[in-house]
Amino acid sequence: EITESLVAHSEASLVQAMNELHQLSLSDNYDEARAKKLARSAADAHGEMALLRAQNEQKIIALLSPEQRKEVAAKVAGKANLMR
Repeated sequence: EITESLVAHSEASLVQAMNELHQLSLSDNYDEARAKKLARSAADAHGEMALLRAQNEQKIIALLSPEQRKEVAAKVAGKANLMR
């Protein structure tokens, strides 16, 4: 599936950016501009993963009956209440 490869790519990008940022923080040659660029790359990859997850969820919801959608909405609402 294309989406799986996109998620894997985004995840790999996130891990790489975070690893590079960590290595930079330990370096004698710390560069604030490079650190900001790596942090932005990590944030972008994380955002892309969230977007892909939302797109997949929407595709699944579109296949459900109205009753199933209500059940999912109730479960999501229940989880949201637990997180408060």
